[in-house]
Amino acid sequence: MRDQVQGAVGDIDIPVKGTAITGAQGMVDEISVAGWTSTIGTDLLGPIRLVSTFLPSLRKGDWGGLVMIASQYAVQP
Repeated sequence: MRDQVQGAVGDIDIPVKGTAITGAQGMVDEISVAGWTSTIGTDLLGPIRLVSTFLPSLRKGDWGGLVMIASQYAVQP
């Protein structure tokens, strides 16, 4: 993804992450490991992957920022 973005527009200053899922719902002991893994993989690891992917580009410039968008569903497990 980084290579495609940089090929199209060059280094970027502000990546925006707006993907999230409601994910698995229910009591903590009712949610399967697969449910937890899917939810955590998107909602927690998604932003970490974005930052680690684009941080080298952001460090090249004089300034930069990260935008992370969440929703009301962030309160779900």
